[in-house]
Order: sequence, then structure tokens, then C-alpha cells
Amino acid sequence: MTIDSPPMNLPPKINLRKWLEGTVEAGWQLLDKPDSPAFVAVRSSDQFEITVRQAKLIDVGIDLGNHSVVLSLAITLNPDTSMNVRVQVHPASQAHLPPNLKLAMLSETAEVLQEVCAREQDSYIQLRHFQGEAGDSFDIQLSLGQIQILESFIL
Repeated sequence: MTIDSPPMNLPPKINLRKWLEGTVEAGWQLLDKPDSPAFVAVRSSDQFEITVRQAKLIDVGIDLGNHSVVLSLAITLNPDTSMNVRVQVHPASQAHLPPNLKLAMLSETAEVLQEVCAREQDSYIQLRHFQGEAGDSFDIQLSLGQIQILESFIL
């Protein structure tokens, strides 16, 4: 008997429905907590009521002069059990994102579903909000030059 295991280079999928139950993976923080001032700058301007909003500090490399960014996901559970998702990237401590920083949403087959790229003076970038059903999965990729960071999610 052989046991299949996932490839070592793929990150484990983060189950966003568990966030609704208060279970959050290591490295992710609830936004707007009084003890996390670095994350307070991320605000909601959507028409959707945000149920859970989490953020993760990501170091995009020493080549950028130690610039770090904050990846944030905001999720809302709809009455029909589908979820609305909004993905944003903000600078962690500097005023602007590094130019040419790319934020992309990938399908399970690594197809780019949507992508945005930071310009010279962008203080944040975001993907178009999207809706998914329970069990849908997607990857979020941050890239700058040769640096690529991948986070995998399941609704």
C-alpha cells in the first residue's frame, strides 16, 4: 500500500470557512486588533459586510531593501453558503508598494484568473472581489522579479 502525499513545494491550503469559526493558521492575524497597528490601515469600502478579515505579513525579499507587504483577505459568508472574497496587498511600513509587485489569483491548474500590478505610487493593490462556493479552491501569488510567494486557499 502506498500513501500519496502532496508535493513538498506546494503550501497547505488554508480553509477560509475555519476563519468563520475562529480558527486561523499561524502567521495570519485578525485585522483592526488594538495590538496590531501595522494592519489598521486596511479599511473596507465594499458594499458587503465583512465577516472575517485576516492579514499576513510577507517579506518580499532582501533585494527590495527589506520591503515587506501585508496580504489581506476579507471574506463574507452569504445566506446561500457561498462566500465573497476580497484580496488586497498593502505596504507594511513604507508609504508605497514596490513598483511592479504583482498580485494574481490562480486556478487549481495555475491559470491566471486575474492579476494586478503595483505602479510607482500605489499605496495598495487589490483583485476584483469574487464569489465562490464551498469547496472551491484558488491560489494567491505575489511576485516581484524572481521572487514568488504562493498562498493556497479553499472556501
